Amino acid sequence: MAVLEDLLNSTAEGNGRIATISGAVASGKSELLVTASDRAVAGGAVVVDAVASRAEHGVRFGIVRKIIASLPIAPEATAMILRLMEEAGDPASAGVGFMVCLSTTLLRLAERQPVVIAVDDVHRADPASKQFLLHLARRTRRAKVLLLLTTSNRTPRDQTDFYSELQRQPHHTRLRLRLLSRSGTSHLISGQLSPHAANRLADEVHTVTGGNPMLVQALIDDARATAESTAASGVPLVRAETYIQGVLDCLHRGDSEMLTVARAIAAFGPAATPQTISQLVDLPARTVLQAIEDLGHSGLLSDGQFRDPAARTAILDHAPADVVVRLRDRTARLLFDSGASATEVAQQVVARGGEADAWTLPVLRKAAEYAMVNDDNTFARRCLELAYRVCADERERAEINSQLILATWRTAPAAAGGYLARLTAEAAPDRAVYRNLPMSVAYLAWDGQVDRAAGIVEELTETPQTSEPSDLTAIAAARNWLTAFIPHLRPRLHGPDAAGTAPETEPEPEPAGAVAGASEALPYLHAAATYTAAVTGDSEAEAPVDEAIRILQRYHLTDSAVQPLVSVLWALIYADRLDLALSWCERLLDECSSRDTPSWRALLTVVRAEIALRQGDLGGAESHARAALDQMSVQSWGIAIAHPLAILVQACTMMGRYEEAGRLLDQAVPPAMPHTIAGLHYRQARGRWYLATGRPHAALETFLAIGKSMEAFGTDNPQVVSWHIDAAEAWLALGEPKRAKELAESQLNRSGPGSRRRRAVLLRILGAVETGPRRLPMLREAVKILEDHGSRLQLAIALGELGRCQQAAGDVNQARMLVRKAWHLAKSCGAEPVCEQLIPGYSETEAAPSARATIRQVPESEPLTEAEARVATLAAEGHTNREIAAQLFVTVSTVEQHLTRIYRKLDVRRRRDLPAKLSAVDSWAAA
Repeated sequence: MAVLEDLLNSTAEGNGRIATISGAVASGKSELLVTASDRAVAGGAVVVDAVASRAEHGVRFGIVRKIIASLPIAPEATAMILRLMEEAGDPASAGVGFMVCLSTTLLRLAERQPVVIAVDDVHRADPASKQFLLHLARRTRRAKVLLLLTTSNRTPRDQTDFYSELQRQPHHTRLRLRLLSRSGTSHLISGQLSPHAANRLADEVHTVTGGNPMLVQALIDDARATAESTAASGVPLVRAETYIQGVLDCLHRGDSEMLTVARAIAAFGPAATPQTISQLVDLPARTVLQAIEDLGHSGLLSDGQFRDPAARTAILDHAPADVVVRLRDRTARLLFDSGASATEVAQQVVARGGEADAWTLPVLRKAAEYAMVNDDNTFARRCLELAYRVCADERERAEINSQLILATWRTAPAAAGGYLARLTAEAAPDRAVYRNLPMSVAYLAWDGQVDRAAGIVEELTETPQTSEPSDLTAIAAARNWLTAFIPHLRPRLHGPDAAGTAPETEPEPEPAGAVAGASEALPYLHAAATYTAAVTGDSEAEAPVDEAIRILQRYHLTDSAVQPLVSVLWALIYADRLDLALSWCERLLDECSSRDTPSWRALLTVVRAEIALRQGDLGGAESHARAALDQMSVQSWGIAIAHPLAILVQACTMMGRYEEAGRLLDQAVPPAMPHTIAGLHYRQARGRWYLATGRPHAALETFLAIGKSMEAFGTDNPQVVSWHIDAAEAWLALGEPKRAKELAESQLNRSGPGSRRRRAVLLRILGAVETGPRRLPMLREAVKILEDHGSRLQLAIALGELGRCQQAAGDVNQARMLVRKAWHLAKSCGAEPVCEQLIPGYSETEAAPSARATIRQVPESEPLTEAEARVATLAAEGHTNREIAAQLFVTVSTVEQHLTRIYRKLDVRRRRDLPAKLSAVDSWAAA
C-alpha cells in the first residue's frame, strides 16, 4: 500500500504513472485496487473504474464503454465519444481517431484534478480495450493520470505483446502480491478474534489456506459465527458456508482450465499426477501443469494435492452432477487400466452413485473383501450393494447377499433385515449357497425368523440338491446350530424322537482344506455339539470343557467364528468353569477392542456380565450388561436380548432396585424369545423379581413352568437355569419348608462332581429348613465349598445362615462374627436386601469405625499400627490378599508382611480366626 501511496502522490504532482498489480486468484488484488481508489478519492482525484470479466472478453471496447460511462463529463461529450467508438473500425487503424479523442478528454480532465483509471482483471479485457489502454499509457507520462491494472499471476500466451508494451513504458511499476505468511495470517486473525484464539488457530488456518487472504477471512467469519451460535467459550475452526463459498469463488475467479483441473484432482484423489489429469480431462499436459501451478499459488493445493479435504469435497459437491459422473467413470477406468488396487477403483465407482457398469463387478467384490478385513464395514456394504445390482447370475447374487448380511451384522444386525428377506427367497434347494448357510440361518433365527430358518434347513435336509461333503456339512451345521439354541425345533429337524437328545454330528471333513468350502461351517458344527452337551448335561463333566478349549484354541474371531466362539464360552459357564470362561472372554474382548465390530463386542460383553453375576459381582454384572446393550439397539439384539435383560433384571433385583427391574421387564421382547435357551434366563429373572417383591405364588409358577420347558427341551440341567433352587426358595417364602426340603434333597442327590457351587446352595437351603444335628455340618460344608468355588454373594448368604445356626446353638460370639462377615461380603457385592436381612438397620459407617478402633486397643498385646489395622479389618471381612492390596494401593508382598505381624500381635495362627479375635476384642471394648 505504501508503494501505491507514492504513486498517487507522484501523480498528483504531474508525473503520470502506470501500475500493474499481479497475484494469485483471491490474493487480494481487487481489495487493494478498491483501497487505492478510495484513497485517491479522498485526496481529490477522479476515479474511473472498470472490471473485466470472462463473459465480456469478446465484447469489443467492453472496458472502454465502462470507462466512458464513469467519466464526469457533459452528456454531449459522452455521446460524441460513443458515436466515434461505434464508427471506429480496426483499432489498429480506423479506431485511432476515436482513441485520440477519448484520451484527450481524459488528459484535459487531468489538468483540473488527478485522474485514476482502475481496471480489475485486465487480462480478461477485450483486445480493442487493451489497445486503448496501451494508447493511453503512452500519453500519460507528463499528466496527472494514474493507470492501475490488476492481472493474473501468469501472462496468457496470446497477451504477451500487451504486457511487454506496458512494461516498456518508463513510468510503469509492477507489484506482485504474495499469500500471507504464518505471521501475516496470525495478524489478520488477531485483529478480529481474541489473542488466545489467534494463537491457537493461526497454524491450522495457515496450513488449511496456504495464506490465501480470502480463505483466511472466510474461516474467521465461520469461527465467529459458530462461536456465537453455540455460545462456545473457545472459538473452533470450522469449515462452514463462508469458507465453502470462498473455495468456490477462488476457482471461478480463475481460468476455466483451472476449475476443470481442480475438479479432476478432487475426483482422482491422492494418486493424481499431471499426466493422469491430462488424460482424464483431455487437456494438454502443459495446460494442466499451468493450472496446477495456479492452484498452488492460490493456496488450494500443496504438492499437487488439496491442502484441505473439506475443500476437495466442496468442489465435487458443487460441481454439476453429469460432470462428476463423467469424472468418476473415467477415473475408475484409468485406475483399473493402470493396475490400481481394487479398493482405489471401487472408491470411484461407489462415489459415482447410480448404477455401475458390468466390468466393475469383480472389482467391487474384491474391494468389499479387503474392506471387511480392515473393518471398513460401511464401504464394504456400499460395494456389495452395487455389486448385487449389477450382477446377473442368481447364484453369485446369493453369495453377494450373504456377504452383505455379514458386513451389516457386524455393526447393526437389525439393518440386515432386508438382506435376510432376500435370503429366504434365494435359498431354495436348487440355488442354495451352502458356504454361508450356517451363518445365514443363525442370523435369521437371531432376527426372530425362527420358522423361516427352520424351513430352509428342513427343505435342504429332506431334498438335498448336492452330494458334496462340504455342502452336507453346512446343512448339518445349520441344523445342529438351530436345535442347540432353540431346542423345541429338534423334533422338527431331527425327527419326532429327538427331543432331549444331543444333535447329530456329521463326520468331520478332513482338515487342511481337503473339502473346499467347509471351513465356514465347521465352527458352527463343532460349537453346536459342545454347547448342546453342556446344556443337556448328557456328557461327562469335563467333556464339554475340553472340547470348548479346543474350539477356542482352533478358531480366531471372524464372521464365521464369532457366534460359535461365544457359544462355547456359554458352554464353559454352564459347565461351571467360570475361571476358564472369564480368561477366554477377556482375551477375545481384547482381540476385538480395536475393531469396528460392535455386535461382536456386545456378545462377548454379555458373557462377561453373566460371569460377574454368577460370581456375585452385582455391580460388575450391571455395568457389563448395560455396556452390551449400549453396543447395539434393542432391535439389533433380536431374540438374544434375553441375555442382557435377564442379567440386568437380576442385578437390579438383588441390589434392591425393584422398580427399575420392573421397568426392564415391561419392555417388549420378540415372540420367539421364550423358546430359546436365553429365554429361560429371562423367565428366571422375572421369577426372581416376583419372589423379591413379595409375590411368591407368581414366582413359584414361573419357576415350575421353566422346569417343564427344560424337560420338554431335554435341557433340564440346573447348571443352565437353577429353577429347582429358585422353586425351593419360593416354597420357603410360601411357608412350605417341607416342599422346599424335598425339592432340595432330590436335587442334592443329582449333584455331580462338576457342580460344587450348586451343591453348596442346596446345602444352604437344606440348612435353613433342617432343625436336627445335620444342620450345622450342612451349613459348614456349604460355606467351605463357597469359600473355594462359589460366588461372594452366595457365600454371604450361607455365612449368614451359619451365623443364625451358631446363635441358635448358643455361640453368640461366633454368630456375631459370621453375620458381620456375611454383611460385609453382601455389602461389597451391592446386595442391599441381603445386608438388611442379615443385620436390619446396620450400616457400614456404624461397623467400620468400631472394628478399626478396637483393633488398636487389644488388651495385654502389642498395639497394631494404623496400616496393620486396615489390613486386619479387610482380611477379617473376607478379602483376599490381592483385593486388600488393590484397595490400599500397596503390593501383595506388603499385605503378607502386615498379616505376619498381625497374627503375632493378635496371637492367631490362621486367617479364619481373625473375625473371632476381633469380635472378642469388640466385646472386651464394649465391656
